[in-house]
Amino acid sequence: MEEIDVNVTNINGKDYIEVDTIDVNGIKYVYLSNENDDKDYLILKVISDNGKEFYDKIESDEEFELVLLNFTKKHKEELKNI
Repeated sequence: MEEIDVNVTNINGKDYIEVDTIDVNGIKYVYLSNENDDKDYLILKVISDNGKEFYDKIESDEEFELVLLNFTKKHKEELKNI
C-alpha cells in the first residue's frame, strides 16, 4: 500500500483535508473537504507572505464561481462517475 501525504488544517474547529490546488489567473486556490462530511467543503485563496502560505477567503461570488468552474473542468472525468 502506498503512503500518501495529506495536508489537514483546522478551520473553526473542523478538520479539512486539502483535496486539490489550482492556479487561476496567476492566483493559487485550494479545495478543502471536511474530514467527517464530504458535503462540507471550502474553496480558499492561497496567499504567500514572507515564504509562508496562508488561506484567505474569496471576496466575490464571481471569483468563487470562476474558481469552482476551473476545479470542475479539471476533474470532469472523475465527476462523471459520481
